[in-house]
Amino acid sequence: MQRVWRAAGEAETEGAVLRASMLNFIVRVSDHDSDTVAVDAVARVSTELPCRAFVLIDTPGTPQDPPLEAWISSHCQPAGPGGKLVCCEQITVRVTPQAVDGLPSTLLALLVPDLPTALWWPGDAALDGPLFARLARHIDTLVVDSSQFADPARGLGALSRWARSAPDLAVADLAWTRLDAWRELTAGNFDAAPFAALLPTLHAVEIEHDAAARGLAWLYSGWLASRLGWSLIGREPAGIRLRSAHGEVRITLSTTGPGTAAAADPTCALGLRRVVLRAADTTHFVIAASRAHRTLLEARAERPDACPLPRLLEPKPLDAGAELVRVLARTRRNVAFEAALHMAARFAGDA
Repeated sequence: MQRVWRAAGEAETEGAVLRASMLNFIVRVSDHDSDTVAVDAVARVSTELPCRAFVLIDTPGTPQDPPLEAWISSHCQPAGPGGKLVCCEQITVRVTPQAVDGLPSTLLALLVPDLPTALWWPGDAALDGPLFARLARHIDTLVVDSSQFADPARGLGALSRWARSAPDLAVADLAWTRLDAWRELTAGNFDAAPFAALLPTLHAVEIEHDAAARGLAWLYSGWLASRLGWSLIGREPAGIRLRSAHGEVRITLSTTGPGTAAAADPTCALGLRRVVLRAADTTHFVIAASRAHRTLLEARAERPDACPLPRLLEPKPLDAGAELVRVLARTRRNVAFEAALHMAARFAGDA
């Protein structure tokens, strides 16, 4: 490490390099994945949250391969015009199953003391393997992306069980950040007093989503149910039956496959396509792509005796690095997300 910093300092005309760390950031990638995404994400995170990063490449290896090998690099950027060069370390470790038992002690020796440690576990939710079990003992935050789960029901269930088993640790899901605009517009529908009075009378929710975004639809449903105090009655092939203080609520999920009009919707990358919430007096609240501005989401209340006044919001799709910055900047557990996660796992039938 000293040689890396010495070389960085010599490359600067002023010879000054500032090394900074706010957290230890561990990224696990499998040997089948490209580590380019991980490296790019580390570079993005380091610009906002200086860290000591570890990229762990989990590989089956061969008898000829060393069980563990490591190398170091750095991510540097100037601290403003004329400022010092601020650099963060990246330590890349290639590990085979034979070296998993000794990996925690190797990492512990390299972690910056007294700083929080976050683990980003991209890909499927294999939260029961030996590598994860050993790493999880030394982290403060686990970050996943549930949209990458091969089996959303199994993945959400595994994540929910892990969160319950580690109540002192934070869990974050990059997919949850993609629901921000949908949650904001849903809540905003009930800001006005006449509509707020209808909130307890909701009896049906219809969610249309991309074919690959069933997990995201469950998370949205879990957020709605956990915030409104709905309890699960049972699951159906097309949705969920719940009970509120005023009676039964039915959530229906449907998919929009490729090749339809909605597939060309610019908001499709966000996973959800359309949400309708139906209240007792025939009023219904719609959140969907704007009819006039296809890059915007629109929320409107529709009722027979009134002209709907839409509220518009522009979703801001983020790359993995920007999403990571958002979740890592949060220093506390996200209670709302965890409640939504536990409900979503129950809805999926794998809690």
